[in-house]
Amino acid sequence: MCRRVWRQRLGGAAAGDGIDDDTRAPRRWRLLMAARRLIALALLALQVNAWHSSAASLWLVGLCAALVGLALASFAWPPPGPTAPPRVSRPLSLLWLLTAWSDLAVIAALQWVGAGGLSYVPLFVWPVLMAAVTGPRLLALGLAAAATLVLLAHSWRILGSLDSSEGLQAAIAGTGLLATAWLASQLTARLDRAQAAALRSRQLAQLHSRINDVIAAGLSEGVVVLDADGHPWYANPA
Repeated sequence: MCRRVWRQRLGGAAAGDGIDDDTRAPRRWRLLMAARRLIALALLALQVNAWHSSAASLWLVGLCAALVGLALASFAWPPPGPTAPPRVSRPLSLLWLLTAWSDLAVIAALQWVGAGGLSYVPLFVWPVLMAAVTGPRLLALGLAAAATLVLLAHSWRILGSLDSSEGLQAAIAGTGLLATAWLASQLTARLDRAQAAALRSRQLAQLHSRINDVIAAGLSEGVVVLDADGHPWYANPA
């Protein structure tokens, strides 16, 4: 009976200490989706302004409006994480098609047509970074490779050759995207492992503390623990 009580008390303590679930992935996902909404709204405002000045087509405004709708709807989607279904880890799953790949497609379309006479090359970092931080590494590398092909094809369409400064800039940008995908995914994985190890160490320390409390509470002798200033820090029932 005594052993069973101890097991229940320690089991309840371990379960209570483990309530601190890993919320890093959902919090990270919410922050990225908030940033995605701001980027989509900024692109929509930019295209509306360009359309009013006859510098952009109406279909680009509709494309950016669709992106805003996807960005707003993404807040209701379950975030990818350790408890996500296995299909989410696939680079072409529905979740990534509606987030990272959609963002890349819109940015590629704006870059391809030269909407507003602007360069959208820096924005190619966004879907790659989002995939590297929240998705599988293969997805981030695939997005970086696709963005590189878009930039190279755009340079070829404009100049008819890649042997130019535009082609060199596209190659450098693509190399930077691939490096960003690889490094960001590596750092995210290392950070997650370090935080998981810290969480396990804290749970073990809490469990050991609970074991000591249970042992001290069962003693018939009185036990009082004082801090450096002489104030009581712990006292068992005896």
